[in-house]
Amino acid sequence: MKTEEIKKSHWDDAAKAGGILGLAYLIVVIIGWLTRLDLSSNAWIMAGLTYLTIAVCEFYFARKRAGLFGGRGFTYGQSMGFIMSMMLFAGFLTGVITLLMHKVVAPEYYREILDVAIDKQLGTLQDSDPENFEHAVSIMEKMYHNPIMITVSSIFSMLLAGGLIGLLVSIFVKREGDPFFDENSAE
Repeated sequence: MKTEEIKKSHWDDAAKAGGILGLAYLIVVIIGWLTRLDLSSNAWIMAGLTYLTIAVCEFYFARKRAGLFGGRGFTYGQSMGFIMSMMLFAGFLTGVITLLMHKVVAPEYYREILDVAIDKQLGTLQDSDPENFEHAVSIMEKMYHNPIMITVSSIFSMLLAGGLIGLLVSIFVKREGDPFFDENSAE
């Protein structure tokens, strides 16, 4: 592929990779929903499975993207740029998935998750003014039921988690270019 073709395919490749990562995330969400692991003291298992899914998808798709560059090389910055683009699409898809799970498929499950979060806040805010605590819980519940907040927070969460994992993945994906590579002789 020529350099211009590779640049044009960036968003297309990122959308496909983000879509596949979003579907992989859906599988993790369904596992969490069926096992209720994220509501127990074993929530770290679900968190670990989520981060592992992100890392594997990032590595696979960034490595595949690096292969398109051939002798040109694939820099750390190019890897991070692709990974963050991929996370943007994955974040939007996970936002839609979370919204559907929250509003249609399993509202009682997401209510349990909110209750667990509020209980954790009780421990942190137990010494504060009860009126302030009730106000904080009220705001949390309003935000939790707002579809825009659900989607935006999912996008932000995927960008943050994917970006942090991508910092490490990009170390293994980058490759030096061939100093004798000739763009005109490349197929």
